[in-house]
Amino acid sequence: MAAIFPVSSQEKHEKTKPSTKSITLRISKFNPGKDHATTFLEFPVSYEKWTTVLDAILEVKNYHDHSIVVHAA
Repeated sequence: MAAIFPVSSQEKHEKTKPSTKSITLRISKFNPGKDHATTFLEFPVSYEKWTTVLDAILEVKNYHDHSIVVHAA
């Protein structure tokens, strides 16, 4: 579970130690053209106090599974 906290731009870009905190992000994947059922994949994600859920999902997409897609409505 990731938390969302408002942070100033300056605070977000200050040099800090790398995070030692991590969560396991569980993502549902389903491709109607190939899959018969939904599968869940788990990914470890490091986080800081300003990390948003979207940041965590994009980290998975960029570093673990490039097939992850985010839809916004």
